[in-house]
Amino acid sequence: MLYLSQGWIVYVFIFLVMPFLLSIRSYIWGRGGYAFLNRNNIGTLKGIAILLIVMQSVGERLTHATPLMASMLKVGTLGSILYLFTCGYEWMSVYRKSKRQVKKLFYHQVPQLLFLFIGVNVLEYLVMMFQGNEVDLRTIVYQTVGTHFFDGSSAWLLGATLYFYTAFYVSYRTRFKMKLLGVFSLIYAFISLKLDWNATVAFCFLIGAFCCQYQYYLFRMIRYRFSTFLAGTTLVFLLSYGWYLRGGTLITWGLPYIFIAFLLCLLMKLQCRSSFFKTMGVCGMEVYMIHSLLLVLLLGYRGEGSLVKLLLFLLVLPISAGGVKVFLSQTLKI
Repeated sequence: MLYLSQGWIVYVFIFLVMPFLLSIRSYIWGRGGYAFLNRNNIGTLKGIAILLIVMQSVGERLTHATPLMASMLKVGTLGSILYLFTCGYEWMSVYRKSKRQVKKLFYHQVPQLLFLFIGVNVLEYLVMMFQGNEVDLRTIVYQTVGTHFFDGSSAWLLGATLYFYTAFYVSYRTRFKMKLLGVFSLIYAFISLKLDWNATVAFCFLIGAFCCQYQYYLFRMIRYRFSTFLAGTTLVFLLSYGWYLRGGTLITWGLPYIFIAFLLCLLMKLQCRSSFFKTMGVCGMEVYMIHSLLLVLLLGYRGEGSLVKLLLFLLVLPISAGGVKVFLSQTLKI
């Protein structure tokens, strides 16, 4: 395992590197509302979301964690909320531009993600064999069908993403549309309890689609009482997240929607134009799945590694994810 003395790089990445990358070309727009839910903000938020999830995976491999580090182990929850919210927004945005593009997007994204997930698990299987671990084909099939990476960690975000992509595609081919998508979201909550997925984010995709559909009215409503909304959502979010970090279980069901409300108010003034985070957003699922393989490859099956290997992981991850994205999109044509 990586010890806390080696974990300072996680602090540096989250509190120094990520804010620095975000600050490039980002700014506060004084007149208010200009940046609200535009393409730059959504793409940047998606990239931030996936990196928060990755940082939680890295943080879980640290030992002797301080209270601050222990709280950072839960930062992936906010990342999951953000990721599903932005996916819902993007799919609705595609639908509003062209209904035919939704079908094209569905048949492009779903096979690509399934192929990549199976490929990552096969590669992890080969890495295990190369490292001298006893593994069998039955295990890799069981882990893949059960939406787990080969190292045993859950790939629930992949399962949730595929579920909501399918739910949106099916819903918007009927006349019920968002109502049916809401039913699928409710069904997800029950399925997730059975599969041990994150049930609290059940309606984040739906809210993202809703915000895209009615963003004009949301903008007018928030602008009308902007100071009140911003102060109120900020206070409630900080108190709720603090309660969550202290082990509160009941608040986890409301935290995603409190966080989204706070985010919508924040985006009334904040313009995010970070090219790095937008690129990570485009390669979001590739980053999510490749990071599991790289953690095993560089840090070992038991998580034994050095600071140099951790730095190498942070450097190689975006490069390899981008390469995989290009390979799947251009070479395989899926």
